[in-house]
Amino acid sequence: MAGLAAARSLLEAGISNIAILEAQNRAGGRVFSLPIKMINPQEGLYLKHIELGAQWIHGEDNPVFRFSDQKNLLSSVNSDEGQGPYLRPNGSEIPTAIVHEVSGIIGTLLEKCEAFINMADCVPVSVGDYLQNEFQMYLESCDDPPNVRQDKEDLFNWHKRYLVIDNSCDNINCLSAKAWGHYQFTGGQDYINLKNGYSSLINSLTDEFPEDILKLNSPVLLIDWSKYHSIDHLNIDDKTIFNENSNQNYKRCESNYSDIGCLCNKGFSVVLTCKDNVQYHTDHVIVTSSIGFLKQNFKSFFKPPLPQILQKVSYIKQ
Repeated sequence: MAGLAAARSLLEAGISNIAILEAQNRAGGRVFSLPIKMINPQEGLYLKHIELGAQWIHGEDNPVFRFSDQKNLLSSVNSDEGQGPYLRPNGSEIPTAIVHEVSGIIGTLLEKCEAFINMADCVPVSVGDYLQNEFQMYLESCDDPPNVRQDKEDLFNWHKRYLVIDNSCDNINCLSAKAWGHYQFTGGQDYINLKNGYSSLINSLTDEFPEDILKLNSPVLLIDWSKYHSIDHLNIDDKTIFNENSNQNYKRCESNYSDIGCLCNKGFSVVLTCKDNVQYHTDHVIVTSSIGFLKQNFKSFFKPPLPQILQKVSYIKQ
């Protein structure tokens, strides 16, 4: 979806000589709504959408909400998470009071995690470590009978599994406690639905594009930027991001960010090689693949490899 949004921005700026190279047979990345035919005695046959990827818009002060609202894609039905009965392994229900108590404790601890972003010292290594230690101290202070303590431990384990899903991580010990506060909610409803599935947002975006800009089934195998490659070193402190050779027609562009620069050229191209050896020659490339993909492929995806400083600032190696 980031690539589609970038293309839309370019088109709005009057830049139409572009191509979107999409590896899959559909646009949208992890956004994928599966239509299911349903029958209602009153309404007859209708479509229901099962979200296989992104499901909600979180908050209203963001471009996704504004675009969806403009295109009349939003549903009047809002959702929630973590509601309903919690069952023990034997099928019996955990008392609602215990469920709410544990949920409140977890919510309070996660709110406290948000403060770590502004702390220099005494910051826990991970969200998982912090929750485990704090919840253990909470249990010790309760003096509950064994069955209640077991219910609370089971609910805590459920919340840990939920956080794994919600944050798309292997386990919550991989989540940085210091970085937890980076996420900011933008106000409004927490879980906003779209009437015809999240894919309706993707369809509305691509419907605005000129014909033939979107190239499906076109996975990029290699980005060859060797003709740009006159880089000797990268130095963040003095903003000398690229070291220019006097015999090349390069012009360095200053940036108002101390850790970002750019290299402008005249007459050179980047070569993108896709499957079946299809190639695209271009002056500029915007890469919007996931960090997970880059972590696995960054050594072979770029020729020459990305400079070390760019690997660090983009967290590819972490």
